[in-house]
Amino acid sequence: MAKGLQRSLSRAPRGQRDIVKERIDLAGDTITVAGASGIGFGSVALGKFPEGFILLLGAQLTDLVLTGSGTGHVDDYDGDYGIGTTAASDATISAADENIITEAALGPATANVSPNLDAGNATTAIIDNSEDDQNLYLNLLVDDADISADDVVFTVTTGTLWLVYTMIGDD
Repeated sequence: MAKGLQRSLSRAPRGQRDIVKERIDLAGDTITVAGASGIGFGSVALGKFPEGFILLLGAQLTDLVLTGSGTGHVDDYDGDYGIGTTAASDATISAADENIITEAALGPATANVSPNLDAGNATTAIIDNSEDDQNLYLNLLVDDADISADDVVFTVTTGTLWLVYTMIGDD
């Protein structure tokens, strides 16, 4: 097949394509972490799914590097991260906080720069976005011993989120 039909199908709105392969560049996003007492936690919105029921076929996070700045944390901070449809609202990443990429260890940073991180999720899931209220969030936890203040800023230096999904209706 030449470029005609394939090109027209790939240019349709996301909710009308058969299979959607989406790339989200995370570089430059910032996460403000609250950590004055206990484990630090914070989130940043990455994007939004189209309205309807979404069958997530897979997700891959590649080359994620976080850089800490300012005071209130140690330069070899450690913690966990995950991607989900809800923002972390406490010192845990669970349920919808990690329904896209499950919680994974950050690994200790060196001179305020995290290791280069990759994580994937091969488990299919159905995400109910029939109310058009599901965002994507990168959630970050910083170990209690490594953070002692609120409003500590971490910047995504590099990172790409790849999503593959299909729409399976709307109510």
